[in-house]
Amino acid sequence: TRLAGVGLKTASTLEEHGVRTIGEVAGLGRERLEALFGTHGLRIHAAATGADDPPVRAASHPQSLSREATLSGEPFDREGLRDHLQQLARQLEAELLVQSLSACRVTLKIRYADQTTTTRSQALSNAVHAAAEIHAVALHLLGRAQASVRPIRGLGIQLGRLAARADA
Repeated sequence: TRLAGVGLKTASTLEEHGVRTIGEVAGLGRERLEALFGTHGLRIHAAATGADDPPVRAASHPQSLSREATLSGEPFDREGLRDHLQQLARQLEAELLVQSLSACRVTLKIRYADQTTTTRSQALSNAVHAAAEIHAVALHLLGRAQASVRPIRGLGIQLGRLAARADA
């Protein structure tokens, strides 16, 4: 089943003929596979012998990245929240760096102690990838959320509209 085009039904038929490995598939030969499966058998033989030339597909990147932190649920402490957001921004920066990505949307998620959740999002005209940039947008969104004095249980940052970095 590791060969392209070999699903459970085809694998079952192959097993009925004593074939369980890719090497055994190749050993059956082109003619025998064609007799068993028609033109599909020819494709299976090509895959088993390495004679196929499948198109190379570029690895896709994720649609979004996010990091969250669970807090104690204590009343609002702006300095503590700034520190948590900074840590989340650094984690996201590291992940963006590994994947050579940047983001054009930042979303802040706030979960209060009563389990209600608020999100604030901002589309950006210039893509971001540095922790300082992510942190600045997250702080702006925190101000828009008007978290004031409600106890906060969770905090998260999500980056969306990801694209390959232009400077990578």
